[in-house]
Amino acid sequence: MTTDSAVESKSQLSPWRRSFYSTPGHRRSTGQVLPGGPRTTLRQAAVVWVSMPSVQLFLTAWLVALVARVWVGGYTWWDLVIVAVMVGFQPMTEWLIHTYVLHARPRRIGKREYSTLLAREHYRHHADPKELETIFIPLPVAVGMVTLPWLLLLIPGWYAGLVLTGILTGLTLATVYEWTHYLIHTPYKPRHALYRGIRRGHVLHHYRNENYWMGVTNHLADRVLHTYPKKDEVPASPTAKDLAAR
Repeated sequence: MTTDSAVESKSQLSPWRRSFYSTPGHRRSTGQVLPGGPRTTLRQAAVVWVSMPSVQLFLTAWLVALVARVWVGGYTWWDLVIVAVMVGFQPMTEWLIHTYVLHARPRRIGKREYSTLLAREHYRHHADPKELETIFIPLPVAVGMVTLPWLLLLIPGWYAGLVLTGILTGLTLATVYEWTHYLIHTPYKPRHALYRGIRRGHVLHHYRNENYWMGVTNHLADRVLHTYPKKDEVPASPTAKDLAAR
């Protein structure tokens, strides 16, 4: 079932899917659009990127964490271990979140279906990958990401410097994710082969088959878990733009 046919038969949909399609265009637009044209420059793309609330939040939180880490001082080899572990697990973490959280189907409890904010917004993102607002981590989720980790500083016996290193590393990874995912969906033409490969995989995820190419900033986990096939090795999916129809 395509997105259009699904909309036409809304009366036959479950309550959750009717809710998903209740907003015109399946989205809540802020009126902001992606920088257009094949000649879009990196600078033009960056200007729009830094105007987004979640990006501003991550950048501000990153700066605060950096200042706090420098102020606390006391660097050890454990700081490098924390950074290495978090960066090393990032490809798998990204794959797992994309597969089991963002693509999660709604759960039925009694007569109602429920879904997380992350899943609902990601469904909308697949319905219209060029809608600017749905490209980014939802603001309520971003707020939780930049605030909750600081509670670890309240645990007795935990070394503040190492906690701040973890927070700073996590915010760096989140910011890189926001930038990479956003840039993929702009008309900006990548110059480097590595980024072209990353972009191509994500484009195939949206327009070929939503069950493959789950990585966004990289495809290491896809290669390990065999979800990085060649384009012609998997069929075109009729639900790539309509995850609710699966």
